[in-house]
Amino acid sequence: MTGLQRCMAVLRGEKPDRVPVVPSITNFAIWHNGYQMKDVVRDADKLVDCMVRCCEEFGFDGLEFVLDTAVSPETMGTKVAFRDDEPATCVAGAITRYEQVKDLPITDPHKDGRIPVYLRAIEQLHKKLGDQVLIVNSIGQAPFSFACMVRGMEEFLLDLHAMKKDLSPIHRLIDHCEVCLERIARAYVDTGTHMVYCGDALASFDVVSPQTYETMAYPAEKKLADYVRSLDLYFGIHICGNNGPILSRLVQTGADMLDVDYKTDLDLCHNVVGHQAVVRGTLDPSSAFRFGTPEHIDELSRHNIETFTADGGRFFLNAGCDIMAGTPPENIRAMVHAAQNYNPFCN
Repeated sequence: MTGLQRCMAVLRGEKPDRVPVVPSITNFAIWHNGYQMKDVVRDADKLVDCMVRCCEEFGFDGLEFVLDTAVSPETMGTKVAFRDDEPATCVAGAITRYEQVKDLPITDPHKDGRIPVYLRAIEQLHKKLGDQVLIVNSIGQAPFSFACMVRGMEEFLLDLHAMKKDLSPIHRLIDHCEVCLERIARAYVDTGTHMVYCGDALASFDVVSPQTYETMAYPAEKKLADYVRSLDLYFGIHICGNNGPILSRLVQTGADMLDVDYKTDLDLCHNVVGHQAVVRGTLDPSSAFRFGTPEHIDELSRHNIETFTADGGRFFLNAGCDIMAGTPPENIRAMVHAAQNYNPFCN
């Protein structure tokens, strides 16, 4: 099987010849190919060069393409800090009052912010690798986290408590952000990408309660998942941290793939998700990849593969979050080697 065939088999619930490796690799790829973030943040050619070289060097079955969490909020006027050697970050919201939501623009992915650069990069990446590997692309932050960054993270989280008697203004902002993400997802269809996903780190159990996730984040995630799948694209959700308490709801969004961080209990995750979605993860990007050894990566990889393929579960091997710049390349090779040489489907 090619990497793409291997990944598609897993997504369709079929048995691959082995577990695919689909890493979150963009920031590592930039560093590994001798660039700084400032060199590539608006340069589609350099971005694609980094990704293609990494894929060919390490032998991945798929690639995730994402640079930072500021791409979608930037289109709303959120203040963004660009750094020489680190991902861009949101530093101040675009609104100070919820009455301003009605004046926010609807994102035009062909004109606004850096999205046009990424659309060109994804189209190029698909032309170079799209018949061989699965291409997974971020459409930005999920509606809840997107809204949080448009309002300002600290202010938004405080508002959830201060406005709990009437959260409708916050819901209107979340709904606006969901519509913008639909626009972005629709633009990605024309690039040839196989899957899009969004991150919802601020909806994590490490940040807000399961009740807040249930009432504020889940409805918009599900609506977005339904829309993306109506475009004949696969859809994934990434939420950092320990998300055991909300796993069942994440499954009910209808997402085809759930990114699972190392803090979430593996056995619980396998039992809750079962065959309903592909689990991707769950190695620690810090202690395992950045500061660990190839032997430790091999051990963790094999344990993950064994856990998540038990009873026919569907699994993509990856770190639980983005693999950092500065990660020893031999640790990444160890992950790929483990997937290539430990095959539970032959047992």
